[in-house]
Amino acid sequence: DYDWSAVAYHRVETRYSYDVISEKYGRNKVFYVPTSFDNELFHFIEAYPPKEPAVGYVGRIVPWKGLKEIAKVCYELGYPLYLMGKQDKVTYWESIPQEHRDNIRFDFLNCKNEERPEFYKNITCYVGFSGSGRETGTLGFVDALASGVPVITTPAGLAADIGRHEENML
Repeated sequence: DYDWSAVAYHRVETRYSYDVISEKYGRNKVFYVPTSFDNELFHFIEAYPPKEPAVGYVGRIVPWKGLKEIAKVCYELGYPLYLMGKQDKVTYWESIPQEHRDNIRFDFLNCKNEERPEFYKNITCYVGFSGSGRETGTLGFVDALASGVPVITTPAGLAADIGRHEENML
């Protein structure tokens, strides 16, 4: 819904964004440049799976990424939820039941870029849960795929561009 008319050119990371913005403002004003991936940083994890089952979540703590729902399921299954990202919407965080928050591991909250590969060594699967039209990601799933960690995600952003259900992710 944002008015992009004052912007001279747009660089977008997904085909969805390209289609939506170019339809409204013209294809000559939009450049599709997929998010790049650092293949020097991430490598396939030979020692998979970790000893204990765990779920990984990457992103800010905001409502549209579904952390509350992921935390609930992890709590019910008895799997710890590893979080890599940063605190954003405090009121949303506070809306997550305390027992679900107590199940979240913060070892990688605000981690440095070079620490990101270590995160994937601790999780059994990566879950990305973002709504279409809202996200260019879920960006963590590319890191997870390169690390050899199974991915469960919604068809939003890059996942819609490269994800194939039951082929390279669910």
